[in-house]
Amino acid sequence: MQEALMSRVSGLGERAVRSLVLVISMFLLAGCIPGIFPRTERVDPGVLSDVRGIGKVVAQATTEYTWEGLTTITDIVVLDVGDVTGEQAVPRASDSLVARGWTINIDRLPESMSMDSPAPENAKVYIEGITASESHNAADSKILKMIQDLRTQPNFEGLVVAEAEPYEME
Repeated sequence: MQEALMSRVSGLGERAVRSLVLVISMFLLAGCIPGIFPRTERVDPGVLSDVRGIGKVVAQATTEYTWEGLTTITDIVVLDVGDVTGEQAVPRASDSLVARGWTINIDRLPESMSMDSPAPENAKVYIEGITASESHNAADSKILKMIQDLRTQPNFEGLVVAEAEPYEME
């Protein structure tokens, strides 16, 4: 009787192990097949608060890009950084973020700059002057129209376009 009980217990243990291996295998396989668990990423509200702190918000928009089950939402904010020339606008905007702990990733002053958020937000912001942004956003018609309309305003040289998007830390 003791042998029958031991055989039954080991049979249960063997089935539990097999079930566990099957479940783990399914999760590993699902992780390798894009799109099985679709997800959306967007920047933290604190990041947008930092970006909006650069200047007066003139316009906002979002774009979505989906690749292999991951949808990335990019927030685009047009800001007036004050009465400055086109060459002074991006440096003024980036100085504002540096003061909040952001770091410079790519420096192409005075036209544009890429910056990384302070941890743990894991976001990047690409800032460019309004004239440079027209060519950069040519593929997105609603963004291009928004920028073209803003360029007709007086003192448009003080406008910058900030694109905030999440990124994965490596």
